[in-house]
Amino acid sequence: MEQKREPIDEKEIEHAISKMRNRGTYPEEMYHLVREDMKLGISREETSLYTDRNYDVRQAKVCSNCLRRGFEREVIELICQKEFEAVQMETVFEIVDAGVPLENVKEIISKTNGVAHQMKKAFESYKRQVANKASEDKNTEHQGDKREKEKSEPPIPGYLKEIVDKLQEATAKLEKQEDNYKELSQKLNSIESAKEDASVIRNMEKEIAEKDELLVKQQEDIQKANSAVARLRKEKENMEQEMKTMKEKMQNQIDELSKKQEVPEEKNQKEFGESPAETIVASQAQNAYGIPVYYKVPVIDSSGQIVQRVQVERAVSKDRGIAGMFGRLAFRHKSRADIVKLVASGDLIPAQLVQIKIAIEKGLTENQIVELINNNVAAEKMKEIIEIAVLENCMN
Repeated sequence: MEQKREPIDEKEIEHAISKMRNRGTYPEEMYHLVREDMKLGISREETSLYTDRNYDVRQAKVCSNCLRRGFEREVIELICQKEFEAVQMETVFEIVDAGVPLENVKEIISKTNGVAHQMKKAFESYKRQVANKASEDKNTEHQGDKREKEKSEPPIPGYLKEIVDKLQEATAKLEKQEDNYKELSQKLNSIESAKEDASVIRNMEKEIAEKDELLVKQQEDIQKANSAVARLRKEKENMEQEMKTMKEKMQNQIDELSKKQEVPEEKNQKEFGESPAETIVASQAQNAYGIPVYYKVPVIDSSGQIVQRVQVERAVSKDRGIAGMFGRLAFRHKSRADIVKLVASGDLIPAQLVQIKIAIEKGLTENQIVELINNNVAAEKMKEIIEIAVLENCMN
């Protein structure tokens, strides 16, 4: 039976709902259920039985029905066990609400291990047993009463018997309507549960759609990143190829300019001829760029006769024009080759070779690099020497 309670003030109800919203997030149906319970006079402390246990709405409704029926705490704890799912709680509630004694309810739960459909079968079996026993008791009692009535009471007149039969028929119809009402109530509860399940499914579908959309966006970002990486890799390969081509062109130009410096002896002789002012050393004249050239200058006496020829050196600047620049390049190229040969013939370990490479990249002179190789110092010490050499070069 439902307890008669006094409704709670609307402001107090809204204050309680507001505190619920501030403390945590519940489904909107949960706020509605608490509000309806409090309107029936159930306190907020009592509704915390289902709001504080992380129940879903379907489980919470079972607990709410227990409170509305006025079940004792022991009965409510039996129905709303924490390990029970909604269908188990609904089944036990139905058994208790049917008036089954608490001990028999516990026995049904124990024998079926709380499995919902097995509890329903056990409940049906229990009802049949109770109905059979009641029928037997009723028949026994009816027969005894009938015998007593036959002894003590006069026969019922015909018109009264007809009235009694009609009353019995009306009672049977009322009992049948009550059964129909219970069946209808169960169907309504099932429909309501189905609606709740549909709402849960819709929410899940919405979450899945949002996650799918996020996944698609992430895949697009990954594809964009892969495209960018591929583009950068291609640009890097192109740049490396261009650098390689430029190096080859520069090397070819250096080689060509080096060859141009090696002027054949016959060409020099044709260019300079056999005049008194020609060079006296043909092999020295071949290196006209940056190497001394010797001339014979005639010495004339007072009568205009040549008495002798004096050898004079003409110094040509090594840095004169393009020839001087490429002459230095050729010399440096040879020096680099000597350094590679020196490194290859030495006993340097990989760490020392790395430092030699760094020294070349930082612009140390050939003499400084040769000193590093010949002294064969440790790699760590070589690193410090390179830093000092760089500073010294900058100061110079």
